[in-house]
Amino acid sequence: MTGKILAILLIVGGMVLIVACVVTMVMHQGSVTLEKIGLTLGTGISILGLWLQMQAPSVHEAREVGGIELTSYCQSKGFERAKYPQAVERVKDWACVGPGERATSIASRGFLSWNDACEFEYGGGAYAVNVDPLDLPFGVTCMK
Repeated sequence: MTGKILAILLIVGGMVLIVACVVTMVMHQGSVTLEKIGLTLGTGISILGLWLQMQAPSVHEAREVGGIELTSYCQSKGFERAKYPQAVERVKDWACVGPGERATSIASRGFLSWNDACEFEYGGGAYAVNVDPLDLPFGVTCMK
C-alpha cells in the first residue's frame, strides 16, 4: 500500500472517529463523560486498525519450485545445448554452447542469466538461488 493511500485512509478514519464522538455527545445531551468519549474513540480506532490490517497485502513467502533444464533454456536463446555436466566443476562453469563449441557463460545478470533461466522454466516471478555453499554444479535452484 502506498504512502498516499495510507494517509488518505487514516484521514478518513480520523474523520469517522470525530463524527462518532459528536454523535455520542448529541445522543447523551450533557451526560457525556470522558469515559464514554474514550470508549467511543477506542472502539473506533480498533475497528479502523482491523480494517487497515485486512487491506494490507499478504506477505508471500517464497518456496522452492525446482531446478532448471538448461538445454531447453539454452536452445530457447538460440544455442545448441548446455555445456556437458562432466565439464562443469562449479556453478560459474555452466554455459550455453553454440556452433563450433563456442560457449557463453550463464551469469547472475545479462543475456544468459540464472534468474532468466528460472523465469523460462517456472514463469514470471521465479528467481535463482545458489543453495550449495561449496558452489557445486547442481547447487542452483529456483524459488517463487
